[in-house]
Amino acid sequence: MAVVTRVSYTNLVDSATVTGSTEVTNLEDDNIKDNFVAFPWRTTGDSDENIVIDLGSAQQVTVCGIFGHNFSSGATVHLEAHTADSWGTPAYGPTTLTLVTDPLSDVLPKIVFFLDQTYRYWRIRVQDASNADGYLEIGRVWLGTYWTPTYNFSNGFQVDVVKPDKISRAVLSGAYGREMPSYEQLSFGWNATRNPLGTTDRETLEAIYRAKGLSKPIFLTHDATNLPTKTGIYGFFTNGQLGRTHGVTTNFGSEGLVLREDVGWNYV
Repeated sequence: MAVVTRVSYTNLVDSATVTGSTEVTNLEDDNIKDNFVAFPWRTTGDSDENIVIDLGSAQQVTVCGIFGHNFSSGATVHLEAHTADSWGTPAYGPTTLTLVTDPLSDVLPKIVFFLDQTYRYWRIRVQDASNADGYLEIGRVWLGTYWTPTYNFSNGFQVDVVKPDKISRAVLSGAYGREMPSYEQLSFGWNATRNPLGTTDRETLEAIYRAKGLSKPIFLTHDATNLPTKTGIYGFFTNGQLGRTHGVTTNFGSEGLVLREDVGWNYV
């Protein structure tokens, strides 16, 4: 399938009322609304837990993201939606969300799922009785819609894996220090002649950049149709300037965009 980029910039969860089945002190359910996923919602158990998200009114949702979770490979994760806070027979779901593992069989601490439903109440239910932690964590939940540019960004974009370990090396000895969690950093842009941004796309991209700046998160998936979870990045722009390259007529380029991931393993 064709590679498609999708960008979500408004998280409906931020203004929602959330209710977790259980929570521990200082790691309450409202933490799924915190920008920084290093401060999660943590449950007291793991066999059957859920969190209900009340959007206040029926809202269209075309993308769901769960970031900074600790689910094991044996977890069952369901997404549901309904017209009321009643879950015996929800109008949508239960839809099973797929967990993705890496080549070392470690579960990626994120889930990205695309859909198109309009409801007020949403619920994430997790059953993970084999979880070695004995509890469940979710750092951030994202429900919203997305924008797709006419052209994907230029070939040659980079997705770097950054491992910011703090290391000291002694003469005739080994390395000492603190191992830090890794994160991904996406560097991308559009070329004014090969894959240009038209006026509407350029204005949309610039509006997103102005609204989010360097302090508010966005959620970008750079291969949404084939690898949504693996290529989904929740994070922050790190570049303090948005370059605008002019081409012929109304075609534009935008170079030098950098998005730094902030998922559960990124505490730096």
